[in-house]
Amino acid sequence: MYKCISSGKVKEALRCLQEFFQEQLGKHSKTISLIEQNLTAQDNILRALTDTNAKYARIRKENVELSNK
Repeated sequence: MYKCISSGKVKEALRCLQEFFQEQLGKHSKTISLIEQNLTAQDNILRALTDTNAKYARIRKENVELSNK
């Protein structure tokens, strides 16, 4: 009535599942790489915008002060 499952069969099944999941995840490596590049680019863009905005604020303040004279 009950079938015995040997530890060897369990290990083999787990190894097969592990290989299967690695293979499936590998199919998405290109997409993962693009997302990682995009996130890095977003950080760089935000930093550049913040720096530029800080520089512009100083110039704008000087222009406002000159126009109020």
